[in-house]
Amino acid sequence: MRLPRCAAVLPFVSAGALLAQPPAQVTADSLLRAGRLDEAAAGYRALLERDSTQIAPVMGLGRATGRAGRVDEAIGWYRRALAVGAAPQNLIAYLIAQQYARRGDRDSTIAWLDRSLAFRLERRSQIATDTFFTRWRDDPEFRRLAGRPVREITDRTEGWRADIDHLVAEARRMHVGPDRPAFGPSFTAAAAELKQRVPSLSDSRMATEVQRLLALLGDGHSILYPTSSARVTFTRVPLDLWFFSDGLAVVGADGPLADRIGRRIVAVGGVPVAEVLRRLDPYISRDNPMGPLVLGPLFLTMPSFLEAVGLSDGRSVYYSFESSTGNLETVALLPQEFRPPAFKLLPAPGPAGNRPRYLRNPDANIWLEELADVAAVYVQYNQVADGPTIPIARFADSLRRTLARAGANHLIVDVRRNNGGNNGLNRPLVRAMIDFDLEPGHRTWVITSRTTFSAAQNFINQVEQWTSAIFVGEPSGSKPNFAGEDTELLLPYSGLRGSISTRWWQDAGPLDRRQWIAPQLSIPARSADHFGNRDPVLDAVLVAIREGR
Repeated sequence: MRLPRCAAVLPFVSAGALLAQPPAQVTADSLLRAGRLDEAAAGYRALLERDSTQIAPVMGLGRATGRAGRVDEAIGWYRRALAVGAAPQNLIAYLIAQQYARRGDRDSTIAWLDRSLAFRLERRSQIATDTFFTRWRDDPEFRRLAGRPVREITDRTEGWRADIDHLVAEARRMHVGPDRPAFGPSFTAAAAELKQRVPSLSDSRMATEVQRLLALLGDGHSILYPTSSARVTFTRVPLDLWFFSDGLAVVGADGPLADRIGRRIVAVGGVPVAEVLRRLDPYISRDNPMGPLVLGPLFLTMPSFLEAVGLSDGRSVYYSFESSTGNLETVALLPQEFRPPAFKLLPAPGPAGNRPRYLRNPDANIWLEELADVAAVYVQYNQVADGPTIPIARFADSLRRTLARAGANHLIVDVRRNNGGNNGLNRPLVRAMIDFDLEPGHRTWVITSRTTFSAAQNFINQVEQWTSAIFVGEPSGSKPNFAGEDTELLLPYSGLRGSISTRWWQDAGPLDRRQWIAPQLSIPARSADHFGNRDPVLDAVLVAIREGR
């Protein structure tokens, strides 16, 4: 249920600010990393003497003096950073709590931990394991702040109800967005009803209902992770599914089920797939209507969710397969150990050389190819993350050189398989695209899909705003303005983990309420094209280029 990547920023300063750091700041940071604390502090002070408005040297001084054991001085620098609005405030408050703990001041430590939580600290569980706070691990107030039970819980019903209370409290503390759904009547009533149902539900069913609560928050990053705990074991049938415009098809399978790849599934538990998806809809977290097309196939392979909607006994699941000739076969499949789902479309079986261009390098974060016959450069941007050999900023420089050397008139950027990452890394690539797009006679094309999500949505928001790009394919998987961030939710009794969105990304205008960025050229995803190793989306772009459209 977890989408692997999310919108994120680097701590304290943006990636853009890091790119612009003066040499003296870089030198001081290097000295700090090397443990040369007095020299680093001197460098930061020199920077502040030249320009007292800078925040990075203030944070550097907090770190340097704190690591040197000068507690009061470190607290002063961190308070100064907090007073001028340096971000993220939750981590600065947490650093101040650590300094008070170093001094042994229990009350101030508790107060600043509480303030850090009020600023939406995103990893609450770190409080319990942080060695700064070891002496207070049995303190009831400290345990409350750490999200731990104040006393041991042995009764199952009491434990699950404590988890629900914790989830509600965390949702109200952390979740962002103009409507604040965690405070709404629907969320409040659903949580109260679930508390009453605890005695009648198994642990696995409780996990599905926790996911239903998170889905009520109304975004794609507030979600339960299918990570087994001491109380709950997640299972799946060994199939990977994908919704095409002509139906639900098997795109991956283990062992003896491999011969089902390419077949359509027309019913589950004797119920047509469309009705199954309708029943599952309340359990699916999403930013927009593309979400069920991404998460629906996963829930269709998880017996606990199918049991929740009356389509399984929690053990086996009946799937009705349809072959290419129309023959139907219904098979009972048993769940197996949970394996990571394929949220991105898997390549069709067969030699890698036969795959369409966008499936040839599915594991590369970003890569390019010259298309000389149409005076174009094709870029596939699969993850907003620096690759093992080339960071995105360096790739952007390489892209500039390639576009100039090739004399390209068209730039095609494919983000169909990009479900996010570190939002702070997008800027250099966006700037390279802007510079190309501004030149007379140049055209930019952006290919999107349902899995263009999170930090990839931030990317296309900026491209839409600053270029004249033509969008092709499917609508994106996030909204231009959306609640996001992959954080940490840990339920203390069951041990279940998840995420609650803590950042309201407003890359578009304040009145922009679109569900997605819609393509000007919409191309459906058909199963026959996929299994035939055809890419009608890129083909449509190439035809438009050749015809001068």
